[in-house]
Amino acid sequence: LSKDIDIQEDDSTEAFIRQPRYGQHFYESDLPVVFEGIALSITGDFSDHIVWASNIDGELGKGRKISARLSLGEHRITARSSNGMTTGQMTIPVFVEKDPDFLRQYQRN
Repeated sequence: LSKDIDIQEDDSTEAFIRQPRYGQHFYESDLPVVFEGIALSITGDFSDHIVWASNIDGELGKGRKISARLSLGEHRITARSSNGMTTGQMTIPVFVEKDPDFLRQYQRN
């Protein structure tokens, strides 16, 4: 017995945020924030085409690894990439807060 099976290739693109961590908190003195991601599909690695965006600051940059200064607030960071046919994305929360008073005495001016 044999049966023909029609297997379709999965050409979807998957994007993953490696850095920063989900829900990570930053103080103003920690800025800039480093963003690192990976975007893959069966047709290859599309990580260099990741577009990074914040719901507060808009587009932050493009690439596998970037750094950006974020405004104060609760950000929803999205990494989005495409293989030319499909688009994959991942979104995480990131928080940026004012430096606490006790830290200011240790900061350089």
